[in-house]
Amino acid sequence: EQKRSLEAEQQKYVSDLKQRFEVAEQFTNALGQRMMAEFQGVDWKELRARNPAEYAAMMSDMNARHSDLQNMKANIIQNLQQAQELERQSTERARAEQLQEAASKSLEMLPDWSNPEKAKKDFGDMRSFVGKFGFSDDDFRSISDPRIFALLKAASKSSVEKDECQ
Repeated sequence: EQKRSLEAEQQKYVSDLKQRFEVAEQFTNALGQRMMAEFQGVDWKELRARNPAEYAAMMSDMNARHSDLQNMKANIIQNLQQAQELERQSTERARAEQLQEAASKSLEMLPDWSNPEKAKKDFGDMRSFVGKFGFSDDDFRSISDPRIFALLKAASKSSVEKDECQ
C-alpha cells in the first residue's frame, strides 16, 4: 500500500511536471510569434536594396530576438531535465528506504535470514517455487513486502516437503 501511494504521488508529480512543461512551451511559442510578428511583413529583399542600414539593424534585432527565444526554450528544457533528475533521485532514495525497511521487517519476521547462506538458499527455493507458476526473475525481484516473503517461504517449504514425501 505504501508503495502504491508513493507511485501515485510520483505519477502525479510527473504529470504535473509535464503539464507545466507544455504550458511553458505554449507560452514560449506564443511569445516567439509575438516577438517575431513585426518582422513577418517585411520584404527583406526590397529593404536590403532600398535601405541597407535599416536592413542590417532589423536583421540584428531579429537575430537577437531569435537568440533570446532559443535561450528561453533551452532554459525551459534544462529546468525540465533538472526536475526530472531530481524526481529520479527522489524515487531512487524512496525505493532504497522502502527496501531497507522491508529488509528490516523481513529479518523480524524471518530471523533465520540473519544467516546470509540461509537467506540465499531460501531465496533460491522461493524463486524456483514462483517460477513454477510463471513468475519471471524480474517479477520475483520486484517483491519487497516481507509478508509475501514469509508466505512464499512457507509455501515453497511445504512444496519441497510434499515433493520429498512422494
